[in-house]
Amino acid sequence: MKRKKFDILTIQSRVAKIEKRGAHNEEWWHKYWIGMPEFIQKDFSPYCEITVAFPDQLSMDLFFEAINKKYSRRTKRLWFPSCPRKNDSALWGYIDEDDQ
Repeated sequence: MKRKKFDILTIQSRVAKIEKRGAHNEEWWHKYWIGMPEFIQKDFSPYCEITVAFPDQLSMDLFFEAINKKYSRRTKRLWFPSCPRKNDSALWGYIDEDDQ
């Protein structure tokens, strides 16, 4: 198998073209973004994560019984205490502050 030689000037030229295109692409959306409300995402990351290893099925059963959780063979992670799933479309809509 023949190896292809790379010319650093060719690579730099290609990178410059991509960066130039990126700067141009940024401009088209910028004019539409002016005046849009700031999007603030709450941090939903866990405070702490741990890995628990079980030597046998009985130990696993006792653990889940102690924390009062159900599990299956496919259970890979869980929230404690339970984090209820919200399926409310109102949480995902845009609300204008002037309309409130």
